[in-house]
Amino acid sequence: MLTKDQIIELIKDAICEVTKLDKANVMWNLEGLLFDTYSIDSILLIDLLLTLEQKANVKFNPEELNPEDLVNIVSLCNYVFKQQ
Repeated sequence: MLTKDQIIELIKDAICEVTKLDKANVMWNLEGLLFDTYSIDSILLIDLLLTLEQKANVKFNPEELNPEDLVNIVSLCNYVFKQQ
């Protein structure tokens, strides 16, 4: 089982992977909106979730996933943590 700190690092890695950002140069704001802070649109969000499924070894259930789970890194981390 991954810790929340480990999940946050996986989310950061996944964000960088799908947005092509350099992790070392990103000013991370865990409470920043995914859509605004990291320029993640609906297509990139799907890529982000698929990448996280692989990295965190979890499955996202679209019927259980709420918009509140996708607000920022913290809310996404909490969702992934519960899915383990």
